[in-house]
Amino acid sequence: MKDQRKVRCALAALVPIGCGLAGDGGPALEGVWSLLDNFEWTPGYAKRFGIGRVDYATRERTIKDSGLWYSRVIISNAVRQE
Repeated sequence: MKDQRKVRCALAALVPIGCGLAGDGGPALEGVWSLLDNFEWTPGYAKRFGIGRVDYATRERTIKDSGLWYSRVIISNAVRQE
């Protein structure tokens, strides 16, 4: 599932973390809002914050581009701009 905007946002968040871990300043911790799309009190099911999409009718889960990108970051232990 395409969600390149979330990939760009995750990249923008993780690069400063890498700098912070390297002693170059930056935030101590940032992360992905949610693993899967879920219910939020105010917007209900209208907003989708997860890196995995949930089809609420069938309960099918699909990994979004951001989830695939994030898995490559974890596996390689490095943040690379694609």
